[in-house]
Amino acid sequence: MKDFHFFASSAFDWGITNDKRDLAELIRIMTGFGHDFNVWLVPCSHEVQYEINWFAPQVEGSVVVGEFTVNKKGAKKHPRQSRWEKELAAE
Repeated sequence: MKDFHFFASSAFDWGITNDKRDLAELIRIMTGFGHDFNVWLVPCSHEVQYEINWFAPQVEGSVVVGEFTVNKKGAKKHPRQSRWEKELAAE
């Protein structure tokens, strides 16, 4: 298990990297939602629960590693499903 993960969020959507989703896939998914977003490096496992405040992870040492502006004309809509719903579906 890695001792870090990436967290991405916009004003409308969020996602994380995990054992099945790498950073490239996370960026692809977030871009598909069609909203500008930021990506943070979060210095803990993706399995650790933590607070989110104003779209940012509240973990000491978290760092913004990218700000992404999405071309809204080319964005594709993806069905929204919470992190917990996805994890339950994968079990």
